[in-house]
Amino acid sequence: MIDELRAMAIFVHTVDTGSFRGAGRILSLSPSVVSHHINQLEQKLDTPLLYRSTRKLSLTDAGKQLYIAASEMLRVASDGLEQVNQQSQSLTGRLHITLPAMFACSPLMDCLSMFIRQHPEIELQMSFSDRAADLVAEGIDLAIRIGPLKDSALKARALFEMPRVLVCHPDLLPEGLNTQCSDVVVESPPEADPQPLITLLEKLPWIGFSQRPGVKTLIRKTRPASEQVTEQAAEAKETSEVINTTACINHFSIKVTSRISVDNLEAQLSLARKGLGLITPPRFMVQDDIAQGTLVDLLAHWQPEPLMVYCVWPEQTVRNHLTGHVVCYLQQHLVV
Repeated sequence: MIDELRAMAIFVHTVDTGSFRGAGRILSLSPSVVSHHINQLEQKLDTPLLYRSTRKLSLTDAGKQLYIAASEMLRVASDGLEQVNQQSQSLTGRLHITLPAMFACSPLMDCLSMFIRQHPEIELQMSFSDRAADLVAEGIDLAIRIGPLKDSALKARALFEMPRVLVCHPDLLPEGLNTQCSDVVVESPPEADPQPLITLLEKLPWIGFSQRPGVKTLIRKTRPASEQVTEQAAEAKETSEVINTTACINHFSIKVTSRISVDNLEAQLSLARKGLGLITPPRFMVQDDIAQGTLVDLLAHWQPEPLMVYCVWPEQTVRNHLTGHVVCYLQQHLVV
């Protein structure tokens, strides 16, 4: 098989150049060696592949079929070698990334750190800002953006869905409200009217974030398995009794008015720790606060709608630029 593959490659170069001499020049072979390989291939297939004359070579019908297949074989082999070569070569150059300040201590930074350790010849500049920078005007190669993207000439790729949580300082809890039964208004059947809870949340003080709208959407958390099948549901299953859950409320929106508004999530979190209002930060930012009791997860069965996190980059970015390598690495290795 190896001999046949070699002969097929020689055959393709012979057709492309139009002569044994031309193929030999590209392959560093003598015309007689090129002719020998093609003769061997014709004998193997028991059919002529080329019409030979003193002026030119032309393909037989069998030669045309083999030329198409052999050309595709060489193309696939060449692409495979090129891909492996690119992966094995050290990445070099300069890369400018901008990302929201809250990601300074996050799994995203852990993943970027691993990428840089693997490619020590890359020069990386990182800008942490909650401002949506103009990537083209500011010469930025890649940006991490949160939430719905505005229509633009930027390319984008989704990275992950970021869960959020509604938290506040314990002293801010209304009387009789606690983390175990904070949404007691909807603790009864799930089809209960959420309006009392909406009214309560809209009356509480909030700390606004200028990058996010004043309307908050809350969605129902996934119930633990132990809660998903109640004794009533188990009995109903045995008796084929149908329980109506079509009216279950899965989400609702609240409109909040913020007396305090900031443009930085760290500042918003700092104010919340001082008991100045409710906030809906990413869960990873407040996990330690919840564990230590500095902040409380206000609702037992509801959570703010998660936000999608994207990579965006300028349309004119050259293919196989460092940007593409970083985006692919984050998609493959980021764990949140």
